[in-house]
Amino acid sequence: MRPLTHLVNGVRPTFPPTQAEADAELERITTLDREAPGFANFEQWLSGT
Repeated sequence: MRPLTHLVNGVRPTFPPTQAEADAELERITTLDREAPGFANFEQWLSGT
């Protein structure tokens, strides 16, 4: 995977100030939380896409 160099916030890119913050954000957005609201129908949603 290529390094995370920027995030998109609306139409403007947002650049994390440090690599550690970029790594933390990548972990946050790519980790599934099975206790999160809506996770129960995640597989159903995937099958419909």
